[in-house]
This record gives sequence, C-alpha cells and structure tokens, in this order.
Amino acid sequence: MDLRLSLSNNLEKLADAYFRAWFIDYNVTSSLIIGEQHSSIKNSDVSRELFGESFKETEIGNIPNSWEVETLGDYCDVLLGGTPSRSNPSYWNGDIPWINSGKVNDFRITTASEWITQKGLQGSSTKVMPKGTTVLAITGATLGQYSRLEFECCANQSVIGLVPKTKLTNNFVYLSLKHDINQLVDKQTGGAQQHINRNDVVTFKFALPPEEVIQAFEEIVAPIFDAISELS
Repeated sequence: MDLRLSLSNNLEKLADAYFRAWFIDYNVTSSLIIGEQHSSIKNSDVSRELFGESFKETEIGNIPNSWEVETLGDYCDVLLGGTPSRSNPSYWNGDIPWINSGKVNDFRITTASEWITQKGLQGSSTKVMPKGTTVLAITGATLGQYSRLEFECCANQSVIGLVPKTKLTNNFVYLSLKHDINQLVDKQTGGAQQHINRNDVVTFKFALPPEEVIQAFEEIVAPIFDAISELS
C-alpha cells in the first residue's frame, strides 16, 4: 500500500475512534484523557452535555437527555447528481470536474472522471458539491460506498452529496454516515437494480448533540482530517 494512503487510513481510524468514544459509547474515560490536551473539553458544561448521567429512550436508542432525534435533511443539503446529455457535445469537455459513482470507491476523491461545461451544468440536474462534501453511492455495484471530495465538483445521478447547513460539520457528517451506513443500505429498494432513494437519506434519523459538543469535537478531529487532505 502507498505510504501516504497507509498514513491516511491510520489517521482516519484515529478520528473514527474519537467519534465512537464520544457519540456511540459515551466513554467518559476518553473524554478525560482528551480534556488534558484540549481546553474546550475541560469546560464542565460540555462534559455534562456529552456524558451526562441522564439518558432518555428514543426511537433510535438511548441518547443523553440534552440530545435530540433529528432528520438528516433538516441539517444537510442532500444533493442528488445528474448527467448532462451525451448527445449534446457542448455539454462536455469543459472546465467543471464531474465524477461517476465508481469514484466513490476511492478512499478520497482527488480527480475527476470527466469534465463538463457551464452549459452542461445548467442544462442538467447535476449540482456543484463543495470540497469536503461526504458523497454516497446509491445504486448499482457501488451502492453503500462513501467517500469525501477533496475538491469542488459535480457528480452523476448515482451519487448523493451531504453538505451541512447548520450546526453540523463535514467531519461530523462523514463519521456519522460511516457508522450509520448499514442502516441506510437496509433501506434499499428495487428489483434487479437495487438503490437507495434520496428521500430515505433526507428522512434518515440521527442523534443530534448540542452545538457546543460538536464544536469541541471539531477542535480535535479537524487537524486529523486536514492532515489526510494534505496526504491525499
């Protein structure tokens, strides 16, 4: 394996371990260890919000009392891609990067599949997805694969992009999807060609921590993801 990819994988495992400790296992010990190095975690309000002794039962399991069950579409733009018409030459070989769902197999997406023109963008349902967007393949052989964009680009109709609107961050969304992907894949429909409907992503329910908890978590994982971007 390429050394940079190996380092990137190890860094992502570290970020994933932090996410699991905070948002899956509610591990107090991890919080205390992290708090020695990150001033924001020492704030008693953040610790209490994250690791409070009081939990409540919800439709998605037990979560801390201060958290809420929300739908993904309320906190992310769920962007479904599209493909400009191949029969119109003016739509292709431009300067706007565009990817197909095969690219979602990559650990990080760093290159375009093809390039489209401004006319192709305006004349189709494809959309520009910002750098850092979490992308999900929703059909075919790549169904359930996910990755992150390391540059701004468009995608085809077999790819959904998740762009945080408020409170959430790209890093939180990516790690959250990584842990919830099996639940989304279970919603697949169709006969010979299985797929995940965009509406299933929009209405997918998740546990939303208080904003200060997400920001404290971001302080820890942002440098990790920045390092992965540099390696990519």
